[in-house]
Amino acid sequence: MNTQINAQAITDSVTRIVNQHLQSSTEIKQTDSLKERGMDSIVCMRIIVELENEFNIEIEDEDLLIENYENINTITELMSRLVAKI
Repeated sequence: MNTQINAQAITDSVTRIVNQHLQSSTEIKQTDSLKERGMDSIVCMRIIVELENEFNIEIEDEDLLIENYENINTITELMSRLVAKI
């Protein structure tokens, strides 16, 4: 049960952060391509910094692969994996 709550909290935080930085006029769905929704390298780095602060983690270089930041789901999976390590 606690794992589900944590997973939902991670999803909610990632969704909020992504939406805040992309400032889309329409809701960004979990599987929407963030690149197609306007994410460039600068926005991606801003999202990464905020995720590190939100989850009190440090994202290592090996996790800075573009496939980890394709959509909200891939970011959530990465954050879940990294948060589980702490």
